[in-house]
Amino acid sequence: MFKHINDQKLNSQPHQPVFDVVEHCIRHSISSKDQGKLLSLLGKFASRHELETNAPPKRPRFR
Repeated sequence: MFKHINDQKLNSQPHQPVFDVVEHCIRHSISSKDQGKLLSLLGKFASRHELETNAPPKRPRFR
């Protein structure tokens, strides 16, 4: 059974950017242990929101 799809409706929805989990961990100095946890949870690629909400808390930077 075939169904008509409206192309204008599909093209109007914005695409969500996807980021590499390993590259994100390197940029934000996340340990390899936590990097492994993120990879098992999210896979190789994830949205920015998923990365930020599941990342471990940042250590404070003192002078």
